[in-house]
Amino acid sequence: AIVFISSSATDVQAGSDVFRNLHETPDPIQANPSPILSGDLSDVGYWPMGPCYAMDSNGSDRLYAGNGRRLDIYDITTGSSPSLMGSMVVPGFVTAIAADGVTLFVGTWRGLVIVDISNPAAPVQLDYLLENQTIGGVFAETDAVYASSSAGMVYKFARSGDSLALDVSVDHGGNYHDIIHRDGHVIVARLDGLAILL
Repeated sequence: AIVFISSSATDVQAGSDVFRNLHETPDPIQANPSPILSGDLSDVGYWPMGPCYAMDSNGSDRLYAGNGRRLDIYDITTGSSPSLMGSMVVPGFVTAIAADGVTLFVGTWRGLVIVDISNPAAPVQLDYLLENQTIGGVFAETDAVYASSSAGMVYKFARSGDSLALDVSVDHGGNYHDIIHRDGHVIVARLDGLAILL
């Protein structure tokens, strides 16, 4: 599920038939999903479309969210009134998403899925890698994609457009979650802290 929060009560607008205003929903879980908000933030809605484990944005008008096994694409031009643009079912629950241009790199409980989103209404699965690996994090750059798994593996793929070729894989132990690459270092979130790899 996704909770939409506004920094101004005047931003609240009526949502689509899929989007539910918090005050119109009779289910108490949906009516108050984040009671700890205070200050100038207020709940404006709740999107009860399944367990949401991951999301990413293109930085302006699109939100990509994993709702269970479904990958959803939302138009968030008006943040308080998002609309579902398209969706698709992927292998396994979505656990990580990295958006880069018209390509999504989606980590699931069953592998890494590459999705073409050039037509948001009809996303297309291009490839499926690392089958039977639970992917905890994905990070995309122009020439490389990094993925981490709950089995302690770190993967670096050489990237050419939408195509990936495994470059390096390291069994570093631990239970990895999110992953980023900065200044020649791979930084991975683990249950016991951060791992920094060269």
